[in-house]
Amino acid sequence: MPVVLFGQPVGRAFIQTRSMTLAASREQYLRTDFLKGESIPWYLLSSSGNALNQFQAQPLIWLMRQWGLIEFPPPKNITRFLKNTVAKLNVPLQSYPVTQIIDGTVQQLRNTIVKHNTPSHIYHISQITDGAVQQLRSLISGDPIQRSQFLRNVLTTFTLTAEHYLRSSVGGAPSDIIGFGDGTSTTFTSTLTYTPHVSSVVIHYTINGASYEGVAGEDGNITGTYIASGAIDPDGHLTLTFTTAPDIGSSILASYTRKMVDWSLKVDGVDFSTVVSEIHVSQRESEKINHIEVTVKDPSKFTMCDPAHNWGTERIQLTVGDTTYSFLLESREGSEVEFTIWGRAKAALLTEPFAEKVDKEWSDLNASSIASELAGSVPLDWGAEDYYIPYGSFEGYPLDIIGRLAETVGAVVRTKPDGSLVVRPKFTVRPKDLSKVTETRRYDRYTNLVSLDYSEELPTCNAVVVKGEPAGHEVSFTLEMDDGESCYEAGVDSAYIRVYSNPVGFPYEVVSTGTVTKVHGAKTEEVEETITITNESGSLKHPVYKDFSYTWVGKCRGSVVRTGKTLHVAGCKCGVLRVKYTTKYDVYKVSCEKLAPDEKERPVLVCVVVPEEAAAVSVKVIMGKGDKECDPIDDELIATDSVAVTRGKSFLDDNYYLKRKFTFRVPYEGAVDGEVADLEDDVRNLYGRGLIRQANIVINLSGSTRKIWQDLEVVCFENPPS
Repeated sequence: MPVVLFGQPVGRAFIQTRSMTLAASREQYLRTDFLKGESIPWYLLSSSGNALNQFQAQPLIWLMRQWGLIEFPPPKNITRFLKNTVAKLNVPLQSYPVTQIIDGTVQQLRNTIVKHNTPSHIYHISQITDGAVQQLRSLISGDPIQRSQFLRNVLTTFTLTAEHYLRSSVGGAPSDIIGFGDGTSTTFTSTLTYTPHVSSVVIHYTINGASYEGVAGEDGNITGTYIASGAIDPDGHLTLTFTTAPDIGSSILASYTRKMVDWSLKVDGVDFSTVVSEIHVSQRESEKINHIEVTVKDPSKFTMCDPAHNWGTERIQLTVGDTTYSFLLESREGSEVEFTIWGRAKAALLTEPFAEKVDKEWSDLNASSIASELAGSVPLDWGAEDYYIPYGSFEGYPLDIIGRLAETVGAVVRTKPDGSLVVRPKFTVRPKDLSKVTETRRYDRYTNLVSLDYSEELPTCNAVVVKGEPAGHEVSFTLEMDDGESCYEAGVDSAYIRVYSNPVGFPYEVVSTGTVTKVHGAKTEEVEETITITNESGSLKHPVYKDFSYTWVGKCRGSVVRTGKTLHVAGCKCGVLRVKYTTKYDVYKVSCEKLAPDEKERPVLVCVVVPEEAAAVSVKVIMGKGDKECDPIDDELIATDSVAVTRGKSFLDDNYYLKRKFTFRVPYEGAVDGEVADLEDDVRNLYGRGLIRQANIVINLSGSTRKIWQDLEVVCFENPPS
């Protein structure tokens, strides 16, 4: 029992016959249910009487079969064609089967969501609620223009990019849809997805029921039967003009060999591209600094690769496509015949063996300011949540301290290709929001996925308590009269009071039973004191802001360690120090009203109060039920509830979900960690949207063959098992 698509000026309709004779029908709805079996023959009749079988117009019927079988939504290229078709043909006299499209699509999506309902999956539950279904159905009998617009939205919304039919139809080679024949159009333009080798481009098309191929020459000109003119440029821009229009419903495909990205490697400005056999660049989110390892197979280059030459400078430059990666040259291993050189990005200057450890206190600064000071000559971009540090004492290599500052807000320190640093959230997109964003990268078996490994990591908890002790040591305040007086005439005079905070810059408020106004902030003063040391300790009068120095008086000698206003000298039981330092204070004016007739004097109380946000912090952050608590996080740099919540969310994003880890190899595309990626493996039925955690670069040269890959790790997140 054949099925026929009958071409009319206003639309098409399926026709069922009881014999092999083709007959017309007045049925107004497309019947996709006829196509559930591949053995059912069908034909397409144009208004001119030409007939095409299912093989000659395969893309259209393949699409309709997918809807009929409820397997996959239409691929994006066919969707683009159908959007135009719907706009042209969905008129009141000839309507598409809206009910079948709705019911089939909704059921298919419901089945998919039951199986893959995760934050990382491409579908979103709100797209198929009963309310949306009812809205679609109500449009069937509504305004035809509204109905046509809504159909176009449906075709756009429920779209996957599984173009396996179109790609396998040309032997698995990379291929792009240039367009679909409509029986009249003869000119087509498109831009290929990937940069092609110009001479590898082959155009596949069908005219008058016969299949043809057009080929591109070295100059980019495309020739073939029925091709009047055609050209493809090095960037993949393609134009085609036929003398006869391709058959209605047939596809015009371009298959081609993808051009490998250009690259070069230089050491001290000398080209090494022809003398290396392997290059590995490590770009892992878990490592602050990217590094490179190069295998060199030229004895003449051994001496010039001595790491001692220009120690601590960027000597290695790898250029891949439009991106240049710069590295130090830190080691050379192997024989002079074949050896490897290794080095890290410029940020290595902030750690051993190049940098000295830092032992320093900071106060009254944002984390980004401290990080920039530590980075010095290495540019640093603070892209995470910034936060205030009332006081902090740090010891370690500068890069480690920057990492410590980033950790407080759930951020990571990473290297850019030019060697500069960036501090960014570990979760550039939170798992719960992945379905709402557009992916940066897309990988599938038919385009770029070479190999794939898979593992899982089970969730650990759904709640965590985050604590902060912002001061790091005891906080104290000293109040002194600025003019030395203690009595003032009420209602006439004003008292001026200095407030010293230890540590300097610790936040506070001044309140009084009188009227208080801040008149000077952050005034500095040079102080000289003589300090007695007894039992290995002494005390300063004021807190130190900067420029602390000392000299010993007498026999006692030793190294002085200062913590706030307290001095510690190991081994000194009795001694005298002369110290110099700069202190900082604020000045407040205090006044009161005139005395009442029966008053002789009025005491005015001035108090220093630590605001709540500067006190110790304790916040419980939960996801889901919140009934499985992890060990608490205790971080003295957390001074506010908002910072504690940020840290807790990042921690739970990393521990609440079932994590599916995919490691796979793809041709180089310039992917970096932190980007959003979609993975579609129809062979193993693995799908997901996640974050790239690793984007290593691998360049392999064997004889005249070169391969440029990226070894990626993508982590997808699913709600924990119930």
